[in-house]
Amino acid sequence: MKGSVYFGGNYNKLEWIKNLCWDMLIVDESHEGVDTMRTDRAFNNINRKFTLYLSGTPFKAIASGEFDDKQIFNWSYTDEQEAKENWDGDSHNPYQDLPRLNLFTYRMSDIVREKVKKGMELDEEGTIDYAFDLNEFFKTKENGTFEHEADVRKFLQALTTQEKFPFATEKLRKEMAHTFWLLNRVDCLTLEKVDTTVNNE
Repeated sequence: MKGSVYFGGNYNKLEWIKNLCWDMLIVDESHEGVDTMRTDRAFNNINRKFTLYLSGTPFKAIASGEFDDKQIFNWSYTDEQEAKENWDGDSHNPYQDLPRLNLFTYRMSDIVREKVKKGMELDEEGTIDYAFDLNEFFKTKENGTFEHEADVRKFLQALTTQEKFPFATEKLRKEMAHTFWLLNRVDCLTLEKVDTTVNNE
């Protein structure tokens, strides 16, 4: 539809899409730039009965109050794994071929305990409870170094040495042989400057 005059563009094409009454408009990856004037103009010209927004990261949309509780359906990896294990239908289990999923969490309290105790100081409003923010934690300076470098190093050290952390033992390191960390508000070049080599000694 990009460029169509019927959806905000300049070219006379795809009038039939505008003229049809569709059962449903499905917006995949709906967290990616759908809140724009161009998108609104296009969606307003699609005659449909229902709209389904799909997102793996719907937190902003949910927090905005755009959808009420009856309009939200959650289906997570955990639900998928449970469906795989507990399938009792007569037909083929559609989840059977899914790989086993292992979820790991970080207990950040040990790492940020002192900051949590102190709270966060505000200029005129006193203090508020400290809230951990991964993007803030890995924030960088203009010269490419970490704003909180000592804390980052402590965090990486904890990952590789403390019991039950993802890279703490040889067995866990084998299970986590391929990991990808995406911090979309952090200078990715900086992460390469920190030595994260596991030291077994």
